[in-house]
Parts: sequence; structure tokens; C-alpha cells
Amino acid sequence: MNRSRRGPPDRGQPLRPDRKTLQLCSQVQRTLELVISGELDEDLLRDFYVLQVTPAPDAGRLLVTLAPQKFAAPFRADQVIARLLARTGQMRSALARSINRKHTPDLMFQIVMPEEFSNEPLRGRDLAEDDRTD
Repeated sequence: MNRSRRGPPDRGQPLRPDRKTLQLCSQVQRTLELVISGELDEDLLRDFYVLQVTPAPDAGRLLVTLAPQKFAAPFRADQVIARLLARTGQMRSALARSINRKHTPDLMFQIVMPEEFSNEPLRGRDLAEDDRTD
């Protein structure tokens, strides 16, 4: 049975991003890596790299996941998020120059810390049973 490319997804199957949305996420990731590493002139943010960019829930809003470099100085995730939010306009401006779209997507940020950097639970992720310490 042939399925049309258009129309609602089958029930029970998760909605997957299409090729164009994935391409946009890849372009945004490359651009933000460059912007965060130098154009923002923020020493704290230079210690981070863009781990991934995913649609949240579609291409109009993107979730940018950042992780600290191995040499990163101690930091508080809320301070990093606050600085990212303060510079969102500058990042969206750089995105508008680098991608060819009518509307520049909104950005949301998430910090993921490897377990050797922090013993706190990660935001947005449930810890598995074997990851928990008693």
C-alpha cells in the first residue's frame, strides 16, 4: 500500500522531522558554533560547543543543546543560560544572514553536563536506574 507524502502521520508512529528541517538544524548548528566560539565576545560561552540542534516541536523553534569543553572552568548552568538568552538576538541575527529562510527560528537552550563535571541530574533527561547513586 503506497502512502502519500502529504497528510497526517499514521497513528502510533512518532512524527519525524523532514529532510529540510534536518538540513536547517545542521546549518544552524554550524553557524552557532562559529558565533558562540568567537563573535559573541563572551569568555564563559567560549568554553561550550553546540552538541546538537533539534526542532522543538518544528522548524519555527529549535532546541540548541550545548556541552562544556573538557577544559571548561567551573560554571553554573543558570548563568550560562542567562548569558545565552541575553545574546539570543545577536545569534538570531547571525542565523538570518547565514540561512535562506523567510523567518528566523526562535532558539531555546539546554546545557548538558557530562557526569564527571556534575553529580546533579541533567535537565530534560531522566536518569537511568544504574546512573543513580545511593
